[in-house]
Amino acid sequence: MKRSNVRNFVTLVLVSAVGVGLVLFIIRKGTTGAEIGMMRNNPELKPAFLKDGSLPPRDLAFALLRPLDAARTPAAPRLDVPMGSEHGALTYDAQPFQAWNRVRASRHLGVDLNGIGGGDSDLGDPAFVAGAGRVVFAGDGGSGWGNMAIVVHAMPGEGDEGRAFNETVYAHLDRLNVAVGMDVRRGEVVGWVGTAGGAYPAHLHFEVRRGDSAASGGGYFERPLNRKDPAKWLAAGRGAAAAALNPSPWEVPDLEAP
Repeated sequence: MKRSNVRNFVTLVLVSAVGVGLVLFIIRKGTTGAEIGMMRNNPELKPAFLKDGSLPPRDLAFALLRPLDAARTPAAPRLDVPMGSEHGALTYDAQPFQAWNRVRASRHLGVDLNGIGGGDSDLGDPAFVAGAGRVVFAGDGGSGWGNMAIVVHAMPGEGDEGRAFNETVYAHLDRLNVAVGMDVRRGEVVGWVGTAGGAYPAHLHFEVRRGDSAASGGGYFERPLNRKDPAKWLAAGRGAAAAALNPSPWEVPDLEAP
């Protein structure tokens, strides 16, 4: 075999090896997103190597929606407050979005919703899903978070393709009522208000984020990062006349009931 042919052959082998490695990396990354983000509770779609259903030790910030899951995420054409009754009655915002926190020397990335009685008067009250979507995280969010759920919503009319993803975060819950992979409806109970294991007086920490990562992130930072003002987001997406009251989540019918 001529020397030039040998060089060409070696080059072809190296290029092929790099190409195969790149494809395997992409496939592996996609599987990681599936195993963490969406499919843990769907056995028919669960990756074969994740036999016990446990979360692998990987950064959840890279657990993104696969194209298949993105296409299946319900649209959220109408939004409601996640606590209280119509227009958030019987609740108040104890720590507004971007409020300065002197203890943490930083700004709040969500809102803290409390019952009007203050203290632990709202302990055990239901927290409601703000809009139709899919659960991408449900469990212990780590130090300071307690039980938390993250729901991704397909927002019609946003983004370059007329559809973009926003997330809602429900933290410090006493108990959860959802699991990863579930499709949920506006007004469905996501969990019950808690204290993050006694770390705070009872309240619901509620955030709105751009994107579809399952990472818990942090609750304070000097800039908004990818967070949106929850009050403005809810007002813009109500899908009802300003004078109209959405039905209380307590009154949303169970569509699965006979």
